[in-house]
Amino acid sequence: MECIVDTNVLVYETFEDSEFHEEVVKKLSEMELIYVPGVVILELTIILKRLKYDSSIILDKIREIFNRNRYVVLDIYVDDIIFAIDILSRHGKNVSSLNDKIVLSVAKRLGKPIYTYDKDLKRQCKRLGVPIIE
Repeated sequence: MECIVDTNVLVYETFEDSEFHEEVVKKLSEMELIYVPGVVILELTIILKRLKYDSSIILDKIREIFNRNRYVVLDIYVDDIIFAIDILSRHGKNVSSLNDKIVLSVAKRLGKPIYTYDKDLKRQCKRLGVPIIE
């Protein structure tokens, strides 16, 4: 099985004391390939910095993602951004969810399921027929 990961999955994987850590580690271990959109790397960096993690720890986490054999970091295309902007414009969503809509666009474009704990993103996936890892 393969999936596109949302940022919250990588956050839960990182923190052993997070409520979904064990579940995330188990599900990710079952994946043959894990796709990480570039925007997820950026958002993970911002979140870890806001949580006051040292830059060296953040950089190690990013290196870890790039060095894992089953992880594939994906480029974002202009069409993904246009798709995301279009969804936000039609549904009156806050621009702060632009990153989630870009992840959604990548999943739709590649025909891969999204692994996320974000309820809004899950609803949007269902509306657009994008599969979700439950």
